[in-house]
Amino acid sequence: MEACAVLITTAVLVSGAGCLRVRPHLDAYKGAIPDDTDPWRLASDGKELISKCDERWRNTTLDHFSWEHSPAKRTYPQRYFVCGEHWKRTENGATAPIFLYIGNEADVTLYLNHTGLMWEAAPDFGALLVFAEHRYYGESKPFKENLREHMEYLTADQAMADYAELMTDLKAELHAEDSAVIGFGGSYGGMLATWMRMKFPHIVDGVIAGSAPIWTFYGEDPPWDSGSFAKVVTRDATPAAGAAEACAPNMRQAWQELFAASESQDGRQQLRDSMLLCDDAPLKGRPDADPLANWLSSAFDYLAMGMYPYPSPYILNGAGILPAFPMRTACSHLADPYMDGPALLQGLARAAGVFYNYSGQLDCLNWAVGPNPETQEDGDFWGYQSCTEQFMPMSRDGVHDMYWPQPFNEEEAFAECQRQWNVTPRPMWPTINWGGRHISTITNAVFSNGLLDPWHPGGVLKDLNPTAIAVIIPEGAHHLDLMFSHPDDPASVKHARKIEQQHMAKWIHEKHVSSLAASGLILEKLGLFRNIEQVQKLSELGVLFLLFEMGLELSLDRLKGLAKYAFGLGTAQVGLTTLAFTLFALPVGNGLGTQILVKVFHANPQLAAIRTLDEAIVIGAALSLSSSAFVLQLLSERGELTTKFGSATLGILLLQDIAVVPFLVLLPVIETTDLEGQSTATLLTLFVPTALQTLGSLALLLLGGRLILRRVFELVAESRSDETFVALCLLTVTGASLLTQRLGFSDTLGAFIAGVLLAETNYRTQVEADIRPFRGMLLGLFFVTTGSSLDLQLFFKEWPIVIALTGGLIATKIGIIGSVAQLFGLSKAEAIRTGFMLSQGGEFAFVLLSLANELKILPEELNRLLIIVVVLSMALTPVLAEAGKRVAEAAENDGAEGDLTTPGGQPKDPKDVRPVVICGFGEIGQTVANMLESPFAISLERGKVPYVAFDMSPSKLEAARAAGFNVLYGDGSRPQVLRAAGIEYPRAIAVVFTARQGSVNAVKHLHEAFPDVHIFARAIDFSHAAELRQAGATMITTSEQEAGLGLGASLLGDLGANENSLNFLTKALRKQITARVKMLADEAASRGPDEAPDPAHQVFVFDSDACNPDEMRRSFLPPSRTAALSRSGTGSADQSLSSFSEDQDAMAKPGTQILAEARSSQQREDSQASSQPAQSQQHSSDRHSSEGSGTPPKFAALGLPSGGKSMNGSRDGNGVGDCPVDCDGDECAPGELVEAGQKSQK
Repeated sequence: MEACAVLITTAVLVSGAGCLRVRPHLDAYKGAIPDDTDPWRLASDGKELISKCDERWRNTTLDHFSWEHSPAKRTYPQRYFVCGEHWKRTENGATAPIFLYIGNEADVTLYLNHTGLMWEAAPDFGALLVFAEHRYYGESKPFKENLREHMEYLTADQAMADYAELMTDLKAELHAEDSAVIGFGGSYGGMLATWMRMKFPHIVDGVIAGSAPIWTFYGEDPPWDSGSFAKVVTRDATPAAGAAEACAPNMRQAWQELFAASESQDGRQQLRDSMLLCDDAPLKGRPDADPLANWLSSAFDYLAMGMYPYPSPYILNGAGILPAFPMRTACSHLADPYMDGPALLQGLARAAGVFYNYSGQLDCLNWAVGPNPETQEDGDFWGYQSCTEQFMPMSRDGVHDMYWPQPFNEEEAFAECQRQWNVTPRPMWPTINWGGRHISTITNAVFSNGLLDPWHPGGVLKDLNPTAIAVIIPEGAHHLDLMFSHPDDPASVKHARKIEQQHMAKWIHEKHVSSLAASGLILEKLGLFRNIEQVQKLSELGVLFLLFEMGLELSLDRLKGLAKYAFGLGTAQVGLTTLAFTLFALPVGNGLGTQILVKVFHANPQLAAIRTLDEAIVIGAALSLSSSAFVLQLLSERGELTTKFGSATLGILLLQDIAVVPFLVLLPVIETTDLEGQSTATLLTLFVPTALQTLGSLALLLLGGRLILRRVFELVAESRSDETFVALCLLTVTGASLLTQRLGFSDTLGAFIAGVLLAETNYRTQVEADIRPFRGMLLGLFFVTTGSSLDLQLFFKEWPIVIALTGGLIATKIGIIGSVAQLFGLSKAEAIRTGFMLSQGGEFAFVLLSLANELKILPEELNRLLIIVVVLSMALTPVLAEAGKRVAEAAENDGAEGDLTTPGGQPKDPKDVRPVVICGFGEIGQTVANMLESPFAISLERGKVPYVAFDMSPSKLEAARAAGFNVLYGDGSRPQVLRAAGIEYPRAIAVVFTARQGSVNAVKHLHEAFPDVHIFARAIDFSHAAELRQAGATMITTSEQEAGLGLGASLLGDLGANENSLNFLTKALRKQITARVKMLADEAASRGPDEAPDPAHQVFVFDSDACNPDEMRRSFLPPSRTAALSRSGTGSADQSLSSFSEDQDAMAKPGTQILAEARSSQQREDSQASSQPAQSQQHSSDRHSSEGSGTPPKFAALGLPSGGKSMNGSRDGNGVGDCPVDCDGDECAPGELVEAGQKSQK
């Protein structure tokens, strides 16, 4: 029966935690994580999360695949949770998305409490969270009694139909039919999510499938390796995964000792004694050793799945906590390479006890009694599924793994399923039903797999196509990426979550665009647009704002860099495409295009025939243009604007916008001039003046705008009026567009130029944040009006011609752009992607076609037909972009495949480059910035600590940037401004505003946007500090507090107190003041709105009895040396202490705390890296002398690089050599810098 045991016990592991059968009671989460300040605390406090959700029930169809009315056509109560804290009814003109957790084979509250990816992404997307429970599990039981007698309704297909029905009804109830639905699932839930996307793509728009072993069945090609699970578990017990070297060999030997001991009475007694087996544990002979060994080995399977980098309750279903990297802990009991006999058995039991005796409260182990028999039912039901549609063969060979030989025996497995459930598996059915490895047509799916997870060999480890991608997490365990973020997460899982959120944003956007276009079509047909022309004009402002924002992303230097692509590749594309489409229509009346349409697609000759050369040129010019709105939106979302392919695409679009001008100028000329028979010289006479006029006007616009626009923004910024600043932004976009339109250019070109000019100023970040809401709203309206312009009657009448023209348009542009782009430095893959990305028609085609219609150049019916072709091709842009990526990758790789299944070396986490954000750049902000640029910060960081400061004073900003500080104009308390500056998630935040309520609001908004980021704030007094703490500040420093500490320390020093005593006293006072602030904040939170604060709390009394007596006694000893750093450079250290202003003193402590936070964050990111010990001052001086010039001795002692260059990379040192701070190098005593540098490197 060994093979059956492997099938049943190992297959059950796909649940992640199902085999343990521990019901996730909410009380079990209480106190699970000891540190209540841990940002991961939400995952450990089920009550806190469930309180944000509504528990709901629905009557769900029991059998979706039967038409009988009775008894099968009945319902059962299905449970689900709806969490709408962050749901926004509208987002950029469309209903916000719905995140659906596709329930696994356990109580759904387990997944609600641990799927942190959904909870953390919900605020950014404004998403509604839905957690649906799987039938037969948790509390969603179809039958209250005799459930085991009605197992035929427990299938994955029935469960997926439940979820499809649930989402359809829920979206109708919430009037959210246009909402994108993103499915999430881990393990078996990830398998269901994958199959949901395949079977119900109209209901689930995309899925994140974590650790989904969808390829673990019979019939896979190539076949599934049934022994791979055990091999990965074994690897997790080796030094490759951080475990003891002797662990796996010892465990392999321990099984032999166990089986040998079970053969005799004395041996069995030795087993009981060594392994602390309970007296009632069955162990009467050799047959009992097999289930005992299987039970013990299952513990290591679970420990391998739970190889999380931090303590976690997930694998234990919340009943307890496993340590970080639990397999390493288990292997510590088998680490001695000389273990044998009873010692091996004892080590094996203790290793398994890491899982089974997680609480440490069990006196003995009994393999026959589960940890919590109360939920045995859930595990039994998964056993039924593993005997039906989830039939996964598993084996062990005892050679490539650390177990004993257990080959898979299909006959015995079938017999076991018959015995337990009276069913016979159909091994090939899963592959037949769900496609096996032949699912390359699936779209919008992210498959994530951690290489520490034993299930990863059965998952998707290579991209299936450009929209179904694989994300590999080398240091990841069982769907770690779906969990809540944790400070100890490796860089690879952070990167995986970023990729997943990028794809989620793309899927949601695609849903929004298609929904908006469809909405426009429906609204127009219903007659709800009373004046469609006015609505279209308003919607075109969305395109203007998009082009303006794209301009903000460019500087004049980068614009010069695009000249090759714009005036070279762009000119070639527009010219050749226009020529190709024109020639396609010639000779007039009987062109190649006309013949194809008439003879192949049976088009009406009067509609298909081109009557004049004028018509051919206009059609060619209109179809040569591409859609800036669609293409730039896609490039921006994917972060590809700055790539070579993105730059080429942007350059071509810029040239197309410029080309619109001569097209518009020439159209009236074409209408009044007979082009047929004209000489080349005559045509040049028509075109050349227009081209020169275009270039001259552009130069004039750039020069005038650069002189005027910057000064206007400086004047408005000085007024400190948010409303005026926003109004100026809107006026800039519309005014620049109107000006270029009056000069004969396109309005979008003016918006783009205005953006480019502002990109050179300090106001870019604030402008982009202010303009983005208008862009989203108006761009959404543009997509609506695009859909409304479709003539459905004509489409259905002439659909063969529409399809033919659309295909011809796309194919021609792909061929021309893909061929020509390689002549301008693009690789074959980049040229292909550029061709596909720009193969659609564009919004300016509407302008040209409309003008041609007014001038009677084109027949009205042909004009409407071409508009349908352009709209249809624009709607295909996302599909074309993905197809281009896929074709490009195939052309680039030529079918080469890499092996992603081998873990290989695990690279060290990269250095944390997230910046510290400083909100406000007054005296305190400047002090913090100086500390971050000081040698001490550089020594602890092994490089400069990146920071970005924000301030709203243009004059201060200009002076600060001239001095070399990294300061931007903008309100740093707004998350939108931070993201516009490229800061997705700051490392730490310092809020140093002087306004009382302004600082509280800033902390509140920043804490809501970045709940895991530490916020350091400056308070005016204790009550202000309490408000800041309540708003979410991590550490608060009050001006009065630091001023009092500085003044008191100076006074006591003058009276003769030694430095040790002063340091001890200030440290003790700060600790008690911090506790007082917390107490005041707690009191304010519990106090009613009309209640006055407790008068007794208005006075602070230092409690010396609370101090450690030994520390107090040592503080009276004289100090060994003075290590004070004087910024003033005059007088003694005591005098320099009193010379600090109140604001500088107020930030001295928090500034140091920010440096400490940066250091601890970097240590978490790269725990294996360590700084080299600082050399002695004399040795460093000698080294400096031998080099002749460069780093002064005092900085060489810190290990700073030589060469005469300023360390901060932006200042020249101002005559102080290489001193990386704004202080005279002679003011910093070398001995003090050496001592401080050595301390910071420890």
